[in-house]
Amino acid sequence: MKRAAEPQEIAYAAVFLASSDAKYIHGTILVVDGGLMQFMGQGA
Repeated sequence: MKRAAEPQEIAYAAVFLASSDAKYIHGTILVVDGGLMQFMGQGA
């Protein structure tokens, strides 16, 4: 996306992780960076 995230965009991920929809997410890292890591060659 080539831009910094807005606070509200980060909050969406936090709210999801705190919800019951994320009850089966365990032991993983959720990267919320708008694709920056992939753009920089660090993503899968």
